[in-house]
Amino acid sequence: PDKLDDFALFAKTTFGVNCGDLSDRGNCARFLENLPDGPMKPVLLGAFLRSMPRAAYSESCTGHYGLGKAKYSHFTSPIRRYTDLAIHQQLWHLDKGEELKSQLEMKNLAEYCSASEENKDNAYYAANDRLKLRYLQETLGAGGENMYKAIVTRVMSNGFSAEICDLGIYGFVSIDDLPGRFRRAGDALVSISGRQQYKMGDYVLLRLSDIDTVKSVAQFKPVKIKH
Repeated sequence: PDKLDDFALFAKTTFGVNCGDLSDRGNCARFLENLPDGPMKPVLLGAFLRSMPRAAYSESCTGHYGLGKAKYSHFTSPIRRYTDLAIHQQLWHLDKGEELKSQLEMKNLAEYCSASEENKDNAYYAANDRLKLRYLQETLGAGGENMYKAIVTRVMSNGFSAEICDLGIYGFVSIDDLPGRFRRAGDALVSISGRQQYKMGDYVLLRLSDIDTVKSVAQFKPVKIKH
């Protein structure tokens, strides 16, 4: 609830979007359906997803928030999760009149499966990001085109993060690499002269400057547009 409240405040103060009561699933659905296309949409969607709790298995019937179902269970997925087999085993025991696994056994199993899937997802995303960073590195080394359209997704006192639209990865732009002297003012980095700023939702053109292979972070600099 606290993260949803923080997101609602962010959407209101940054983009002037009134989310309504996000603790209500119907309001969440209406909020997502009514988001207009534009530079703010991917920023809001990304921030909204980060405010939601991670999916997890439970030994109790807690429903499925996304599907809007009060009663929900895994049964047979295309990748044959072990959670599916656990349900099959319980139904088999029930059909045979045998003793079911206890609530404690199912609780331990749910926690184990939740942790295992989180580890799997983290490994997948990390490997995927490394492949994209390697692609960027090879492109840079080969002297390929080095200009990327991006959306500012987060502003910090030392720079800003941006999503590289075509690659689906995030890069960092240091405040020291911005053209001129900048300072943070609320949710934006503003030049000392006040003529230029970078705020969440802005489209920017960036060029790759370096890749930190240890931290798996791509460093970018703004492209200077010649008039």
